[in-house]
Amino acid sequence: MIKSVIAGAVAMAVVSFGANAAPQGQGKVTFNGTVVDAPCGIDAQSADQSIEFGQVSKVLLNNGGSSTPKNFDIKLTDCDVTNYKKAGKAGTVSLTFSGVQAGTDMLQTVGTTNTAILVTDPHGKAVKFDGTTATGVSSLVDGDNTIHFTALVKKDTSGNDVAEGAFSA
Repeated sequence: MIKSVIAGAVAMAVVSFGANAAPQGQGKVTFNGTVVDAPCGIDAQSADQSIEFGQVSKVLLNNGGSSTPKNFDIKLTDCDVTNYKKAGKAGTVSLTFSGVQAGTDMLQTVGTTNTAILVTDPHGKAVKFDGTTATGVSSLVDGDNTIHFTALVKKDTSGNDVAEGAFSA
């Protein structure tokens, strides 16, 4: 009787071992960020945006027209302008953009379409993509702030006609 109890216990141990779950795979979580010496941070969704223009008529662009304007925002978070006010600076911000310029005030697109992107700041002024020319000044308040921009597609300054195809910038 004891042998059958021991044999049963051994059999149960073997069966229960076989019922353990198989490995479920592995994953990875990576945390990234940057500490900056600035009165605000940039919202993560604002730092990496994609503006979709859809299909734009080459006839329209070749005739000097432009795409439908697309609005986009840069959101500044957790702003604390206290130290900037004490230093005699108004609570303001201006931004610089960099990229391959088309002419003096457009961003050249990648591809063979001969198109460029015109971006205007909140004051309607064309943004320069030279990395040094700042946009018009926008007011900052403590907390979160949103700066509004508008973008549109135009014929670039190469003198060539706009061609069909995909573009990006």
